[in-house]
Amino acid sequence: MEQHTQWNNTRNGTTHAMEQHMQWNNTRNGTTHAMEQPAIEQHTMEQKKIQRKIQLTGGSTHIVSLPGSWIRKNKLKKGSTVKISESEDGSLIIRTEEPAGKDTEIRIEQQMDQEYINRLIITKYIQGYTTIKLTSKEHIPLKTRKGVKKISQMMIGLEVFGEESNELDLYVLIKEDVDVEKSINQMFNISISSLNELINCIELCTKDTARDILRDIIQRDDEVDKFYFLVLRGLYMTANFKNMALKQIAKSIERISDHIENIAELLTDPLQDSGRNSNIDSGRYSIPRDISETYSRLPDIYKRLRAVSSKRDPVVANKIIEELDFMISIEKEHINNAINENPDPHLILTLGSLNRINRYMADIAEAVINMS
Repeated sequence: MEQHTQWNNTRNGTTHAMEQHMQWNNTRNGTTHAMEQPAIEQHTMEQKKIQRKIQLTGGSTHIVSLPGSWIRKNKLKKGSTVKISESEDGSLIIRTEEPAGKDTEIRIEQQMDQEYINRLIITKYIQGYTTIKLTSKEHIPLKTRKGVKKISQMMIGLEVFGEESNELDLYVLIKEDVDVEKSINQMFNISISSLNELINCIELCTKDTARDILRDIIQRDDEVDKFYFLVLRGLYMTANFKNMALKQIAKSIERISDHIENIAELLTDPLQDSGRNSNIDSGRYSIPRDISETYSRLPDIYKRLRAVSSKRDPVVANKIIEELDFMISIEKEHINNAINENPDPHLILTLGSLNRINRYMADIAEAVINMS
């Protein structure tokens, strides 16, 4: 079950190891975000913390010296300008005035497959680069060019400009200041719409109407992915507790949409062959009524989550968690019954994805509490 629900999106060349994108060490612009590193690296950074005493000069100016290694790494000198921003938790973030490397290069080697090239492009997009140049010593094959153009459509504002036999240039045509919360709200809107249509389709759709609705739900997941990458790009340059919570919300919405897509694909499979349509009975999906009634509440809970994430109400968020925990306890019984009484793999996998949707919703509610 887990193998199916942990989505590997080879359909559009995107692999969802998105936790990797949360763990980068932003040395590109001289900012080290220890909270975005893996646990081992974070422990190492804590051991290397540098203390500085505040000095007073001129009676009113407070001065703190910067580490020499950081100065050399970012090629700064006397007279260079740095930017200082204050996070909501009161910590200060120091950045070089112009992030080093707004342009980046990906060298394509013969042993690279398309999946790996796609991951590199996504990584550079999220890291905030405005120009991504792909180069090769040899001619870039047509298959690779098509793959690059296809994956570029998965990121908002990323366009192919300039193309030679051994070079492809990608440009990001969006402003640097991404409205993260607005983008997350758009993710909510798309995902809620898909979940609502999916639940309605499970309860009411006939064989004749289901195919188009399910295909539309599957395609809509790409739109959620686009906003997810945009959110990560917008959050990459910042480091505070609120943004960590926003990352959790965005990732949970993206995963919920993945599982909505999974379910739509599972329900689409039997439509391809009416001779093996174990999920369809007399033109309707034969998902047990007690199960469909349990999950009919999910779209409403999802809408309430969208509202509570904007208002950041911890009390309502906690009530939603309690409601979801109760549903999860019921789900266990449904899954056990399905395995024992109706071992239809489509039904079992569908229940597994619905279970994951519930848990990711609970993660969103926990993130809201964390921001309050």
